[in-house]
Amino acid sequence: MIRNKDHNKLGTIIMVGIGSIVVGIGLIGFGLFAFPFVGTGGAAMVGLGILLSSVGGVMTLGSIVYGIRLEKGDSSTTEVVLVNDALIIGRFATNAIGEMLFDEAYVDFDDPKTKLYVKVEIPGRPSIELTTNRAVWSNCCEGMRGAAHVQGNWLGQFEPKLPPIRTSGNPYRND
Repeated sequence: MIRNKDHNKLGTIIMVGIGSIVVGIGLIGFGLFAFPFVGTGGAAMVGLGILLSSVGGVMTLGSIVYGIRLEKGDSSTTEVVLVNDALIIGRFATNAIGEMLFDEAYVDFDDPKTKLYVKVEIPGRPSIELTTNRAVWSNCCEGMRGAAHVQGNWLGQFEPKLPPIRTSGNPYRND
């Protein structure tokens, strides 16, 4: 799933790429027009325009392909990975217009454009945002630790691990 920061970065790269293509085409046109008057300077402008257009095209197409792959998730990962001691950092949903919703009371679960996300911290790795379904999303509360069943960018199941019940000592102190 693409995060908002990733959307912004990819959008910026695509716009810079399109701008490079436009400037490159302009340089090619100006170089061809100026070639009879300035000779090698016009040829240099044509070469620079071709280079700039090529780089812009690669940036634009690469960003589009990367964005599509990132949005679809890693389809090559079909194996379910069990992550013990996963920590739930937070959960949120996005509605049809992209608003982030944190309160379950405001989430329209019947809307097909509603997406549910859980931010999970895995030991030894940076935190990741995973998409999930309503049953798993409702079971993931902030601060919970447990076993997460992850497949690509999908959280299929979360089994919370409750701390052991204290039978002696002060229950309000962590001795």
